[in-house]
Amino acid sequence: MKIQPLGLITFAEGQSSATTLEEAQQVLVQNTQSQVRYIHIQPNGSSGYDSSVDFVFAIQGNKSVLVRKDYDEEIYATDDLDGDNGSNDVLFTKTGFYA
Repeated sequence: MKIQPLGLITFAEGQSSATTLEEAQQVLVQNTQSQVRYIHIQPNGSSGYDSSVDFVFAIQGNKSVLVRKDYDEEIYATDDLDGDNGSNDVLFTKTGFYA
């Protein structure tokens, strides 16, 4: 399987910058710093962090991960688990797969 970038690299620094990445369903997430960062996935149009509907996971420093999300869900990065401090150290790219 090969990964093909389908969009430009995007920053999504905190909840106010949350994005669907042009309705992407596969997203390459890259943490460019040595510290842990938190990736939040939430329903489109959410107004703040809600632990009952948001999905949050940690990405280790200097690591990449492929994420699958619904086309209308928004994604963004923070320095802390509760989403108070946005992080501009994480890059997001809409991707696709092919053989």
